[in-house]
Amino acid sequence: MKAKFLETILAVGILALVISAFAQNWTQTSAPTNASWIGIASSADGKIICAVNSDSAAEFILSTNSGVTWTNNSYQTSQLGGYGSVASSADGTILIASLYTNGFGNYFFVSTNSGNTWVQTSVSGSDAVASSSDGAKLAAASIASGFIYTSTNFGSTWQLSGASSNFWESLASSADGTKLAAVAQNEIIISTNSGIAWTTNTSLSLGFVRLSSIASSADGGILAIAGGNVYVSTNSGGSWILTPVTGYSVASSADGKRLAVANDPLFGGQTQIYISTNSGLNWTTNNVPFSGSCVASSADGCKLIVGAPRPGTKQGGIWIGQITPSPQLSIKPANGKLALSWIVPSTNFVLQQNSNLSAANWAMLSNSPTLNLTNLQDEISFSPSNGSGFFRLIAQ
Repeated sequence: MKAKFLETILAVGILALVISAFAQNWTQTSAPTNASWIGIASSADGKIICAVNSDSAAEFILSTNSGVTWTNNSYQTSQLGGYGSVASSADGTILIASLYTNGFGNYFFVSTNSGNTWVQTSVSGSDAVASSSDGAKLAAASIASGFIYTSTNFGSTWQLSGASSNFWESLASSADGTKLAAVAQNEIIISTNSGIAWTTNTSLSLGFVRLSSIASSADGGILAIAGGNVYVSTNSGGSWILTPVTGYSVASSADGKRLAVANDPLFGGQTQIYISTNSGLNWTTNNVPFSGSCVASSADGCKLIVGAPRPGTKQGGIWIGQITPSPQLSIKPANGKLALSWIVPSTNFVLQQNSNLSAANWAMLSNSPTLNLTNLQDEISFSPSNGSGFFRLIAQ
């Protein structure tokens, strides 16, 4: 495959547009097609995917190979009325799920082993959840009390946040867990100190009370809300722009440039997946063979995972949309060394070095990258030499 070189990307736009046809290749996974998938989450590289449904025999399913195969982790299915939502750490090991139990109360559950086992938390009420990239900082909105609770120790203990009581439908977190956002009908609240204090914006015009979704970039600077109307903020919720697309579930890449919105026709409109590659300025769309009720994204935004409700006029199940990533390689000085970084790609890439730009003699760097959990970027640092050098990312 063609090598990926460092490039400068310039996006210019004046008006928000929606353009037909998008080159996303969609594949139906082997996930059950007769379930109403209502919550979905993904690891940063898109390999580990977890999904929950809202059926009377609730299921939690997990894939560790990008949806090729799934394991079913049903939990007390005779008592369940359905899961609500799920959030994942960057590596997919820490999961938090909201759980509605039919006649037995509403609870939040946390798993520290990718869903193999679950621990019921002390917070009652099943609604929205969010997680920092390391899974240590968690947030949960209780449908029972209307309050938002936070945890800084992987869900072991919880404290009441400073948010007011409301029907908070969706939560989003920055990668480090310091910035939180919550959305209810026509109201969004923002915290910049892990939920201690919040600011309120009530100027949005959303649709259904219980059908809203919010997504955040890794730094919390770019936010997107889907609740019938779709809004985007590029200043941490300070101001919002109404986009020309509609939908009820939204996902964001780590840098906030790639946004995806799913519009389920059960709630009005056509079955569409809308994609933006410039933080909501322009959008592309295509009709898809499934109904999208929830959507998740890899860190680079090039792999989308969409859960569908029970099949009706469209097919059900869980679908993967993949385009070939073109990760942008960045270099900067850091503590007397050179640091190379790139957003975690959704397909395998390796870093190579050469003394010139010839097609031959590229050598793979022996040092392995480390994941920076604050920005979801792979990083490699090394001591500079006196000679010149070139670096590239190339797909394996």
